[in-house]
Amino acid sequence: MHNLGTHNFERMTSKRIAHIGRLTAFVAGILLFSCSKNPLCVGEDINLGLIKKSFSAKEMALINEPRSDRNTFIITNEEDYHNLVLDSLANPEEELPEIDFRHFTLLGQCIEGNGCDIHLVREVTENAALGRYEYNVTMRECGECDIHFFSMNWVLVPTLPKDYYVTFRSAFK
Repeated sequence: MHNLGTHNFERMTSKRIAHIGRLTAFVAGILLFSCSKNPLCVGEDINLGLIKKSFSAKEMALINEPRSDRNTFIITNEEDYHNLVLDSLANPEEELPEIDFRHFTLLGQCIEGNGCDIHLVREVTENAALGRYEYNVTMRECGECDIHFFSMNWVLVPTLPKDYYVTFRSAFK
């Protein structure tokens, strides 16, 4: 009888060890492959190319919620800039950042996604052969969360040359 008890104890102990091993492997897998360890999810948003400044949602709170269905904007003058306020759901008592439209053009491109952590790569390049600026936004969505993210991606670029136009593209990784 003593042998049988020892055998049952050893079998229960080996089952516990196997269970603890599986649990440890599961937790290690979560930590190893979690959002914070993913190289695409580390760091700050990035601005490349012609972008002189990007604006945070807080800085542009007054125009971050346009009422219209437009999702791209090319603002080349003070009047159009202030008309964005009329097309916004935000508090009209907020103030817009000052922009010198003699030297800059304001571009905006709405992008939406889901994830635990979101990082944006914004790039504006000039294609002189085609007479255009090209504004590309890549959103890196990280994790399996169902948190909705929205950004207007307001950026300042050198004044859009006469007869130029802007193409807008977005991608998700």
